[in-house]
Amino acid sequence: MSKIKQAKHFSELKLEAIELLGNSLHLPGSDISLNSFHFNIDIDNKADHDSMRLFAIISIEILSEDKNHILGAVALSCIYTINNFDELVKNDSGQITGMPKKLIEKINAISLATTRGVMFSIFKGTFLHNALLPIIDAQTIPA
Repeated sequence: MSKIKQAKHFSELKLEAIELLGNSLHLPGSDISLNSFHFNIDIDNKADHDSMRLFAIISIEILSEDKNHILGAVALSCIYTINNFDELVKNDSGQITGMPKKLIEKINAISLATTRGVMFSIFKGTFLHNALLPIIDAQTIPA
């Protein structure tokens, strides 16, 4: 009887830390509309063998409605632990081969939601008070 290999699962994924890497505000001229915003979003996923941690580094630029002016930016690192790190990100030789796509999507979804809250806190009471990061399907972000 052949064994069916079970799909890898993400047991005990924990958000361990949130680090603000940077943020900025760029005061717009009086001719810049603040009714609508655009967002440039970059996510960099990493796995660190030594610390057995997973990282999602989120960088977001907030652009004016015409997309010609950067009004603000934020960079955040969300740091995760997972109890089956070796099983998920290493090959049989112990080398890091990368994270499974479903794990990246889960981490990205959590990290984007976390970044949305941090952005609201940072920009509250400023001209970017209403620049709320929209709900984004993590599956649409290239891994």
